[in-house]
Amino acid sequence: MYTSSCMLLIATLSLFMGASVVYADDTVTIGGVFNISGWAEGEKSKTAAEFAVDDFNEYLDMIGADWNLKMRVEDTQENANIAFHKLSDLRSSGIDLVVGMAFSHFISLAYNYIETNDILVISHAAQAADQEIDDGIFRLVPNDGQQVPAISAAVQDANVTVLATVSRIGSWGDGIVDGVEDVFDGEVIKIIRYDPESAYYSSEVSFLDTELAKLIDRHGVDNVGVLFVGNDEFIQIIQQMKLYDNVSKVRWFGTNNQAGQSYFLTDPIVQEFADKTEFVAVRSIPAQNNAISTALDERFIERYNTTATIYNYAAYDAVWLLGMTILQTQSTESTTLIEAMPAVALHTIGASGHLELSHGGDLVNAAFEIWGVQDGQWAKLGEYAPTD
Repeated sequence: MYTSSCMLLIATLSLFMGASVVYADDTVTIGGVFNISGWAEGEKSKTAAEFAVDDFNEYLDMIGADWNLKMRVEDTQENANIAFHKLSDLRSSGIDLVVGMAFSHFISLAYNYIETNDILVISHAAQAADQEIDDGIFRLVPNDGQQVPAISAAVQDANVTVLATVSRIGSWGDGIVDGVEDVFDGEVIKIIRYDPESAYYSSEVSFLDTELAKLIDRHGVDNVGVLFVGNDEFIQIIQQMKLYDNVSKVRWFGTNNQAGQSYFLTDPIVQEFADKTEFVAVRSIPAQNNAISTALDERFIERYNTTATIYNYAAYDAVWLLGMTILQTQSTESTTLIEAMPAVALHTIGASGHLELSHGGDLVNAAFEIWGVQDGQWAKLGEYAPTD
């Protein structure tokens, strides 16, 4: 059913059409380390990767290859230590080709192990700017150094001059906050760095409400905004906010991780918060929609009643890029694949668009939209391009 979109994914300069790749076994097993429980995007990204395995195997059958791809899926439960444990289990089983590892702090914790053991990792969601390094870790999303100017532009368009921040502890959250501080024309005040393992966030929200009261008195309610840099724990934080007044008097802004999330439409407390605060979030998008992303969207609508996100596109593309690099090099040696992958990516089109990688192994394409909740639905409010 999806053969045509499957074939459109790859646009390389040379394909080993009909070539046989010689392996000890006719199955190449890769690892899929996903946040299946604890993050909505994790389960959907796992699904996208599974679609990709099916589609790539269909492609291998069409060209007469004598091998197929298999993915061993592991659940990190949104915990960096568990992610490290799953990665080491895969390596102990002889699997050193991995897609997933969604969060930047997962990669930070496992980095030395990944490098020491020559593990190839293609992340579909890690975006910390300080991890754009020439190594064996590739990230099929733009790093947050590119998202930062779009966030700043959204805040300034709202005429906010004093921006308070609430962010996850770790290199990802710190990187976005520091980046916005560098480019924002107004004043950035770092109020909360929270532990994502916290159960209720009551003390953090109480402190935030007190500090916002001071900022409102000093600068005026229309001039104060809050930037949230975190994940789905935002739901619990918003539920705590209903007990306080000042937190919902000012504008709120978010990142890729909030834009388009269904809980803003289905959870009454979150929806009320979004309405009161005129919540907007920056959303990075493929450079242009194509037949591959459209076909994947159709499958997601059928399964989830929503289109795929950039993280889902990246998970799908990660499997294809890895498979095509194996096919091009006729090797499953991680060091060989790490060396060849940037060249294969340069000539590859995926659901994310052109998969050209930066010197540090991150997706080069970076276009952004500003999204907000209006009349109970997500709506695009504007666009931002790096050349703006």
